[in-house]
Amino acid sequence: MTNYVACALALLFGLHSAAFAANANEKLPQSSPIPGVQTGKVTSTSINKLTPPARKMLEADLSEQPFGTARRYGEIPDDAVIHMQNYHAQMRQVSDIEKNLTFTLADISRGELNKYKLEGAYPEGPTKSGPWSSVTRVFKRDDDVTIMLHEWNYVGEGGGIMIIDELMNTKVGKIPARLSVKKSPTGRISSELMWASKTRLFTLTVLDDVPDGTSKYNLTWLNRLATGIKEPSLR
Repeated sequence: MTNYVACALALLFGLHSAAFAANANEKLPQSSPIPGVQTGKVTSTSINKLTPPARKMLEADLSEQPFGTARRYGEIPDDAVIHMQNYHAQMRQVSDIEKNLTFTLADISRGELNKYKLEGAYPEGPTKSGPWSSVTRVFKRDDDVTIMLHEWNYVGEGGGIMIIDELMNTKVGKIPARLSVKKSPTGRISSELMWASKTRLFTLTVLDDVPDGTSKYNLTWLNRLATGIKEPSLR
């Protein structure tokens, strides 16, 4: 099982719980909880079509409510938030990474995200030198809050995305998306918006709370950041 498949399982059964991504170059085990993942495509299924173990593991995510007065935070370990915060050691200049990517980075030049300070980026993949099909760009908001834009070229990696319908609770433009707001035992908060385009899996992470009310940095603000991210053609 590759790093990408392992990451995909984490998406379904833990940190994000929004989508399932599978590497089509490897045969999924027959016990895989999500059948029907198609190479290079985004498909969807109902949670009712999952295996009983998969449905049980998603119950906590279905009970999360990131909106309104009934808001309930999801759970995230302190170590997971600390790991996200300790990105500086692996940070590089975007220009140093781009030449070894399997895709062209999404264009943010006309979006609101481009207004914030770009600290750098770090690639993810099976080797330290690339080629890489996954990269995270890191930004600092005016109030020093960290924003991360992760994109995975699942088409170039030979993968596919399976969306769990009931977990989609918002949209990026017309694309179904999943907002999750999680709090650690010591009160650290991570807000994540995830959606899949025709070639990419995007995750926009804010290491802070993103309420849905009248706050300056609310869900409307986060959606503006997301809709300003434009996906170019693959190389």
